[in-house]
Amino acid sequence: MKSFAIKINEKKNNTEILLSGNLTVSNSESIYQKILGTVTTSKKISIHLNNIENIDLTLVQILYSVKRTILKEGKELTTTANLPKDLSLLLDRNGFKNLLSKS
Repeated sequence: MKSFAIKINEKKNNTEILLSGNLTVSNSESIYQKILGTVTTSKKISIHLNNIENIDLTLVQILYSVKRTILKEGKELTTTANLPKDLSLLLDRNGFKNLLSKS
């Protein structure tokens, strides 16, 4: 199974995080640490999921936790996902329909 890719574009008060590939429990700790390490300095954060091969509920829970942390700190967060139909259905059926807006 392929790994994941994370690209981080940081500007003055804005951070864009691009995630792709295999977003599963095997990569979750690394993804979580990289995201948390970048969001502390920005007031506006955008997380984009594209070209996702697989995503499991562990990663969805991490994204939910990151979202709560960012919003609790009074920062802005935008999330978008371009997911295959089956993965989008997985999120919907498990109560995470509103976590990611669909692009």
